[in-house]
Amino acid sequence: GSNQMAVLKSFGKVSENPLQPGLHFKMPWPFGEVNRYPVKTVNALQVGFVDPEFSKRKALLWSKAHGQEFNLVLGNAVDLVTINMILYYKIHEDAERFFDYALQNQNPVEALETYAYRALMEYTQTSTLKEVLAVNRAKFATNLERAIRDYAERNRLGIQLIDVALINIHPPVEVSPAYLDVISAEIDAKRSVVEAEGYSEMRLHQTEQESYTVESQARIQRARRIGLANKEAMEFRPLSEARSIAPDAYRMRLWFETWENALTDKRLLLIDKSLANDSGNFFLDLRPISDNALRNLDPLKSGNLPKP
Repeated sequence: GSNQMAVLKSFGKVSENPLQPGLHFKMPWPFGEVNRYPVKTVNALQVGFVDPEFSKRKALLWSKAHGQEFNLVLGNAVDLVTINMILYYKIHEDAERFFDYALQNQNPVEALETYAYRALMEYTQTSTLKEVLAVNRAKFATNLERAIRDYAERNRLGIQLIDVALINIHPPVEVSPAYLDVISAEIDAKRSVVEAEGYSEMRLHQTEQESYTVESQARIQRARRIGLANKEAMEFRPLSEARSIAPDAYRMRLWFETWENALTDKRLLLIDKSLANDSGNFFLDLRPISDNALRNLDPLKSGNLPKP
């Protein structure tokens, strides 16, 4: 076939070169024999699980069983983990390596599968469950692919490894509910931490804003008080200048203003010594005392004061 190469045996002796696709002639059996191999076909080898319906599944949930899964023991010899992996491989088309596949090993695919399990066990036996679940899957698959390819070359399996695909890494299905609870608790804890940090940042921002507001108000109040002080100082400056020019007149003015403020709305009797010596004019204010500051001045009555 177009996807096949074959080994030709004549009288039990293997031909020097493998048969390529096309028409070939051989001696009739049992003198001549041809063993065909699909060298162009890429095969899939399931490692860690056996699921005949795998190609038909649209999604795999590790909390639900799919096919038969095999658990691997972790480094603490207590926990278990399940790794679902698929090896994609084909038979080498190089003549020497093709003969290795056809003649060197009785079952090269089984040998490849055995080593793949060995590689997984070597990794899990030195790791914890958390390390396995948090592993970089792309890097892990690359390392596995390199190790399995080197094994196939050293042991002359005649197999060309195309790709290593990690499908699932998860705890055993039996403990999946408990593990999901643990994951949920960790997520809640991280969420609480994030919310607390967010609240802390918000309060810090609010405190900074409040401090800026208080500081601004203090500056405004300071400027206002400085302005009032300057205003009062400006009011006293002319008084100071007036006192320096005429101290006596300034003191007299203050004296009169003080008496004016003190005697406002007070009943006064003004007696002059001239009243005892000679007759004179006098004025009588007949308004009520309480109305002195509110009403307009009425005409004052005058009279002669008789001599004593």
